[in-house]
Amino acid sequence: MKFQCPNCGQKLAIESMHGGTAIQCPSCGTNLTVPVSSPAPTSEVIKTLQSNIDRGNMTISQYMAQQQIEGGVDLQSTEDKTSASSILTAEQGRKYQLGDIVAQGGMGAILHAKDANLRRNVAMKVMLDPDKAGKEQILRFIQEAQVTSQIEHPSIVPIYELGVDASGDVFYTMKFVKGRSLQDILEKIRAGDAETIKNYPLSRLLNIFQKVCDAMAFAHSKRVIHRDLKPENVMVGDYGEVQVMDWGLAKVLQRKAKKSLRGKSPEFRVPGSGLGIQSKIGNQESSIGNAAIDSVRGDEVGEVLKTMDGSIMGTPGFMSPEQALGKTDEIDERTDIYALGSILYNILTLHVSVTGRNLDEILANVASGRIKKPTEYNRKESGNISRLTSYTSLPHLPNGRVPDSLSAVAMKALEVGTHRRYQSVKLLQKEIESYQGGYATGAEMAGTWRQFALFVKRHKAVTSLVCLISILITAGSIVSTNLWIRSEKSLQDLRDTTPALAAQAKAFVSQQNLDKALQTISYAIKLEPDSAELRCIKGNILQVLLQIGEADQAYSEALIIEPTNKLAKENQELCRSIMLKNKKGETNSLTMLGTLYPAMMNQQRFDEAMIMARRVFPGTMTLEGFYKQILISRGTKCSSLTVDDKGLCTIDLKGASITNLVALKGMPLRRLNIYGTRVDDLTPLKGMPMAELNLDIGETKISDLSPLRDMPLTSLRFTPKNIRKGIKVIREMKTLKEIGIGSELNQFWSATEFWKKYDAGEFNK
Repeated sequence: MKFQCPNCGQKLAIESMHGGTAIQCPSCGTNLTVPVSSPAPTSEVIKTLQSNIDRGNMTISQYMAQQQIEGGVDLQSTEDKTSASSILTAEQGRKYQLGDIVAQGGMGAILHAKDANLRRNVAMKVMLDPDKAGKEQILRFIQEAQVTSQIEHPSIVPIYELGVDASGDVFYTMKFVKGRSLQDILEKIRAGDAETIKNYPLSRLLNIFQKVCDAMAFAHSKRVIHRDLKPENVMVGDYGEVQVMDWGLAKVLQRKAKKSLRGKSPEFRVPGSGLGIQSKIGNQESSIGNAAIDSVRGDEVGEVLKTMDGSIMGTPGFMSPEQALGKTDEIDERTDIYALGSILYNILTLHVSVTGRNLDEILANVASGRIKKPTEYNRKESGNISRLTSYTSLPHLPNGRVPDSLSAVAMKALEVGTHRRYQSVKLLQKEIESYQGGYATGAEMAGTWRQFALFVKRHKAVTSLVCLISILITAGSIVSTNLWIRSEKSLQDLRDTTPALAAQAKAFVSQQNLDKALQTISYAIKLEPDSAELRCIKGNILQVLLQIGEADQAYSEALIIEPTNKLAKENQELCRSIMLKNKKGETNSLTMLGTLYPAMMNQQRFDEAMIMARRVFPGTMTLEGFYKQILISRGTKCSSLTVDDKGLCTIDLKGASITNLVALKGMPLRRLNIYGTRVDDLTPLKGMPMAELNLDIGETKISDLSPLRDMPLTSLRFTPKNIRKGIKVIREMKTLKEIGIGSELNQFWSATEFWKKYDAGEFNK
């Protein structure tokens, strides 16, 4: 308990158990009595209060009329004060006054409504046909409101209330956004509407796009993906507000190392007498402000909802390849990045990125990546005369042409392989910022002349000054002190080009021109020697060249500048472990590759990893071949090995004459089959990103499954009767969907069904 001495003002802190005790103020010696704290509300008081709140259904206008309180504020009323009784008469005791339908979709409709309590306009979303809606549809409706309400961001529409009406049907209310959709804006530009073209040039459209990206970056930080981003779902307000709408297909990704706020899983019921759906939550203390998104929908229910009314989840033209192919396990934040690339494409060209004669053809084009480059919509030149060939008028763009740099950015975001897209929204935003600031984007792989042209464009005065100085020196003139001062400013302007130089160095790496990449980044470091980021880039390039000592030096210099740089620290330790093995004569280029490749993959340096591998194995080489070479170098032959577009391996060692899994340590595995082998220890698998593991340990000494802890397994086969340790680890896996027993029969059960059989002792025979 904290209180103050009334005499001298000294602040005192004493435990509440000493309430009523006489003490002396340590500062002035005044005799004091420790105050007695007020008792906390009893559980009965809390229960009564909760019961009253639960039963309360009176509107504020009803309450004011009952208490004979006149007044209130309605900003849309012409009167200074609005009579509560007159409002009550208009409302007839209703909490909301409903207006016209604003929008309508496949599952719900949005109505214009007025909140009778706060007297403000709101949007109310209701289900179109609630009587025919199944549990999954109702649950998705509830989830949409719950998820949206918990991602509070200026560019995400806020939810006000989720409730059940008198008929037992669910609804929710949200901010009523006045304005127009981005789709409407782009359609008006394409139609040649002069006012829209004037009000929405590319610069303003990119600012709108950046706000959409801000919202998505925030949602992704909460592990929420939208899955239906498109111009139609972006509202632009009358005063510059941008709102990302319609989170009906949103998905909460698996939480990372965080426990649920609940003690138990939510229970759902659909009563028949107007009570709607209720979520029964365990008696747990709430955690306000917790970063995790909390909704009634669990992962298992989410799998049930992967299609709705037989349709594919998403919108053709803005749907990613993994959505089009139904690869739900590959859907993540990069799925939204693909959609953002589609929106950028639409902004640039006024067309959708993928077209086709019918839905099947559109989905096939999406899956195969058949996309026309945005720059192909530019006016074609024929000889000295510019004539109309096959292009769209782009009056909102500079000179009516799609900039090469933004075209490259859009195409990178629209890559078929998720690992080749931008790996985060922030990286995509940095590219847009580079364009807006007059710098080259990394995606366009700008050459030296392009970089120079952009520099001249950004610094016309400085460039003129440099030319003037050159002319004066050639003529033998003396440079004045004033020009010297101005040339110092020129040097600072040169330092401002280091982001562009860093982007160019990365572009050279992608072009496999490592010497130029190293020269470029070294020059950037000379201009800005205090940048840890630039030295990390240099270290990365040196790693690709397998110049481990020099790479270690670059990372060490980065850590001197920025001691908390995680990337520098991780790679410094990696380099030093290789250098230590070098001293012992335990490494060669192949073993170094085997150490560096998985680390680069974990750091999402996919291009660098593959380029490094090709340097070790010149000529045509696939990732499959590379991994097989690693296994051979470790004394293990593998007949079946494939690699997915994320660089993760599926390895089949069924019946192989191996006794341990040491050869697999550090390899980026997704699926592994070691059925019928003599393996006796799973420890080398610790920390791997595996989704499937096929074990038959009936003829082995394996008895411990605990090394599989925290592994994102979805499928597992093993022999339960042999396990002495680790069953609890498997049982607590929330990702595990099917479990089979070690048998030649391909027999699997759902996790729930398996554990029922296990508890009944069916697998102990």
